[in-house]
Amino acid sequence: MPPTIGAACLLDTLGVADAALLGVSAGGVPALHFAVRHPRRTRALALMVPAVYRPDPAVPMPAWALKLLNGLVSADFPFWLLSRLAPDVMRRLVLATPPAEYAKASADEQRRSDRMLAQILPVSARRLGLLNDSRLTTGAARVALESITAPTLAISARDDSYGTHASARYSAQHIAGARLLEFDHGGHMLLGHQAEVVAAVAALFRQAGNESAAR
Repeated sequence: MPPTIGAACLLDTLGVADAALLGVSAGGVPALHFAVRHPRRTRALALMVPAVYRPDPAVPMPAWALKLLNGLVSADFPFWLLSRLAPDVMRRLVLATPPAEYAKASADEQRRSDRMLAQILPVSARRLGLLNDSRLTTGAARVALESITAPTLAISARDDSYGTHASARYSAQHIAGARLLEFDHGGHMLLGHQAEVVAAVAALFRQAGNESAAR
């Protein structure tokens, strides 16, 4: 079942007419599709480091690279070992965040990053999902951004090595009234900006909720 259909069915089951959407990283793909297909059910849309369409798409992974990725995410021990022995490498490759940003982040932000890396394990159980994320986000298809009417906030950092800054900027430029919250540094984890990001998303959802209640 496509995720947008599954999300709509979930809202129906819960008796919820509409919802505010938060799409993070690869989650930006289904969030955008839902907003396009169900405009009346989309109260607000937040795209955080969205791995969605951008004008200069990443080159699709060659077959050998996909095979290598499949091998790496099929076993938990190598992932765990690299996380222990070469954490900076894993932060750069897996969390798409420069090690220098981690080094200067607060203790709370470093713990958040560490938890994210640790929670990927057992990576073997996430293998199919990770491969699907790679398939969907590498050369992601463009959706009808101009048709989205929900209040929208796109967030990213220029040094996110997954390239989501270009995606966030492009989405914000083509969704009417969308706001772009961008940072020079922070990587895919948006290190150093957690409080500002949470406050911005909360404000967007709160405003959308107030407007929905007034209707």
